[in-house]
Amino acid sequence: MLDKTVQRSYSRDPYLYAIWREAGSPAEVKDPWFYGYSTTPRWMQLTRSGIGLRST
Repeated sequence: MLDKTVQRSYSRDPYLYAIWREAGSPAEVKDPWFYGYSTTPRWMQLTRSGIGLRST
């Protein structure tokens, strides 16, 4: 992996994932998978309203 020129992939934000799991993995919250770099902000969004928590 360290020989690659691009370091992005699908991953889970550990803080948002822990919140989601502790809440019982509710269906009202979009499953927190992200694609991109670890430095970009990540959101855990509610499916109906689009309101969310951001992790940077």
